[in-house]
Amino acid sequence: MVKLEVTAKNTTEYIIPIAASTFRVLDSSGKYHTNYAVEGELGQLIPGSKEIKGTVYFAIPKERVIEKVIYDDQVRSAFYEWKVEK
Repeated sequence: MVKLEVTAKNTTEYIIPIAASTFRVLDSSGKYHTNYAVEGELGQLIPGSKEIKGTVYFAIPKERVIEKVIYDDQVRSAFYEWKVEK
């Protein structure tokens, strides 16, 4: 189980929802993994111009590492990805 701590800032004036289910990761074998649902994970509304912190979990094999973190909110046409430094 991999724990990803997330800090998200809403740079608009509108309330925006964010959920763990909008995150996925790419592992070192080239396989994508969606979040592993856990009680208390990231899932809330971000008020305009505010910042929140939360956690997203992923179940990946121990011998693999996360290469990339992807945020994909298709409802709002928002897509970002970050390479993970080793």
